[in-house]
Amino acid sequence: MEKVDVLVIGSGFGGAVMACRLAEKGSKVVVLERGRRWLPGEYPSVSQADWLWDEDEPEKQNGWIDFRNFGDMSIAMGAGVGG
Repeated sequence: MEKVDVLVIGSGFGGAVMACRLAEKGSKVVVLERGRRWLPGEYPSVSQADWLWDEDEPEKQNGWIDFRNFGDMSIAMGAGVGG
């Protein structure tokens, strides 16, 4: 098993910048991302499909918007490589 110095969870702007800066300084970095990598022709804005992420069945519905409703508050989060 390979050892790493830093584990970054999430490839959004903050995670990506942190991973890049640490790697530039010589750290062995691993970035974990729950979402998928989107190719240009697969973007939901182009394909009109795959908009929503389903936490219960991500293997079936793994779009780039994770929408959660908590009564009086709703949250929309990105789910994909790059945040």
